[in-house]
Amino acid sequence: MRTISCLFPQQISRTVFLTLAVSLTTGCSWVTWSNSSIRGGESTLSSPGATGYHDTVQVALVEKNRTAREKDKAGKNEIEASFAFEKPVEADIDERCSGDSDCSHEKISYESKFCTQLGSCSADLFVLEFDDQGRLYHPEQMEHLFEFLQDTMSPHACNPGEQEPCFDDVSLIVAAHGWRHNADFEDWNLRQLREVLYSAVLFEAQKSSEDERWNPSNKPRRVVGVYLGWRGATVKEQWIENNLLSKVLFTVPVKLSALATFWDRKGTALDVALGSTRELFARLGHIRANVNDMDDPHNKTKRMERPWERYGKCAALAESSKSKCVAMRTLILGHSFGSLAIYNAISESLIDSVSAGVYNSPAANKPVSSPYADLIVLINPAFEGARFEPLYQASLNRMKRSPYLPTQDPVLVLVTGTSDYATKYAFPIGRFFSTLFQDNSPESKDGTEIGRRADEERSANRRTVGHIPRYMTHYLDSFPTVPDMKPTKDTHSSLDVCLKTGWKELASIEALEALGKKSLAGALDETAMEWKKKLQASEATKQVWPARAFCGGLRLSVAMQAAQEGEDPLDDLSNDQSHDQDPWSNQLLSKEILQDKWSRDLRSPHNPIWVVRTKDTNIIDGHNGFLNPRMEGFIQQLYREVLNPQ
Repeated sequence: MRTISCLFPQQISRTVFLTLAVSLTTGCSWVTWSNSSIRGGESTLSSPGATGYHDTVQVALVEKNRTAREKDKAGKNEIEASFAFEKPVEADIDERCSGDSDCSHEKISYESKFCTQLGSCSADLFVLEFDDQGRLYHPEQMEHLFEFLQDTMSPHACNPGEQEPCFDDVSLIVAAHGWRHNADFEDWNLRQLREVLYSAVLFEAQKSSEDERWNPSNKPRRVVGVYLGWRGATVKEQWIENNLLSKVLFTVPVKLSALATFWDRKGTALDVALGSTRELFARLGHIRANVNDMDDPHNKTKRMERPWERYGKCAALAESSKSKCVAMRTLILGHSFGSLAIYNAISESLIDSVSAGVYNSPAANKPVSSPYADLIVLINPAFEGARFEPLYQASLNRMKRSPYLPTQDPVLVLVTGTSDYATKYAFPIGRFFSTLFQDNSPESKDGTEIGRRADEERSANRRTVGHIPRYMTHYLDSFPTVPDMKPTKDTHSSLDVCLKTGWKELASIEALEALGKKSLAGALDETAMEWKKKLQASEATKQVWPARAFCGGLRLSVAMQAAQEGEDPLDDLSNDQSHDQDPWSNQLLSKEILQDKWSRDLRSPHNPIWVVRTKDTNIIDGHNGFLNPRMEGFIQQLYREVLNPQ
């Protein structure tokens, strides 16, 4: 017995070590994801009658009825998961998605109180799968997506009561998942995207005015999602949950195996960015430019045979409200290593757009924009600052020579949670070993600033963008308010409606009815107008720029001055310094900011490239906790303001 008791721990340790070694070196099929598509799709698009042609998976998401205990817990955490759904119906996904069936197209229907009021809610989701070299597993998946967009936005058969010609406009949301995720039907990131599409459906249902939506079809845009799937997860972590024995014996080696894929998966994310994703974004850019074209009333082919008269009427109405008539709007979302894949695919076009206004040219009088999307949001981006540095420097050079226009909207927004320890600690550790022998010591003839520049380069090469203070442009915390807050001289009635109602109430019919004639959409627009008026007044009088309020209770402060390496703008920030101040006050006030330095060495609130840090876990909780009503409201409100009143 004594011998057995001594050997048993050694046997366990050997088993753990052997499992780890085998999983890392051999990639056994029982512990790793095989290098093949989980969606099937070997058929081609050669003939509409072919087996597997345009197969779709019907997915139903049912509104989750939360218990009193869940509601109480949500209330204590100040976050209520209002867009939470029960586990989706998968329609025999494993059996159907085999052989020649292509199950990359999901037809999603939503069942909720709000959708009952609207009549129906639905969205289309397309999954595009990329291998480790960045190639599509099945090219027909991309062809199916663009064929669908073409058919949707071209004139087609009208529904009862519609006026010919009938066509649909599109709200497109493209998302890339991060490390330890993939395109599996039940992957958590994919499930989250289905809920993001639901909020987009609700958003499109909201009118800015009583009659108009400011798009040619003058009806809610059709919501379409695109999920960029890649092998961010190479280890099957789910299998250990099947029974207690596997959980006890293999949790540690499997989790260690997954963590050890950091370097390999980071390189793969870059390969994905340099692969067929570039074709995807290029084609999306072309189709957006074609269908949104407002310049040539005689070129019908550019607009897919859509009538110019609809565009002209839409443009006139939008112009009267200082807005834009847009048929296809696009939001791109990335998380973790997925942000790396997206950033590398779109950064060159952003540098080109920013640099175009450096010299005294017509481009200096045009807003910076991306050909691929109206807004790009990267959450907890897991890529080093060295990749962001060229865009950062291009933006600085632009501001020195040609200030951004006051009407400039954000184009790229990188948001990092303060509690994201994966990018704050784990990422620098991983980069330390991979950059150990790289040179970070630039030399100059006179020997000045060598140390400072070396520190900047070393930091940029090892740390993620969101944790490098000198990149920081904004700070996101909670707007100070109480439930019984009444409008005062410091608050606008629409802001009051937004703060008291909150984004989480968007799915509540009762709350919308309580608002009366002032819809949440109207409150969103008027709140944006209120901030812009305050901004104009502050610039005219050279006062401190005001903070910006968002429905859902968030406040965005502009970083007034660039931080030096090693200095954190948040170090001097107390927990809450706004109780006895104007709630519009900017939380990043530097003692060194003087009136006579107003136009020198300061950030611009009109900079289209944002690097945002959040205050606490109620906004972003850790690395993955970003889908909540507060962040959802923040992103959707920014997305709305890109098109709505200036």
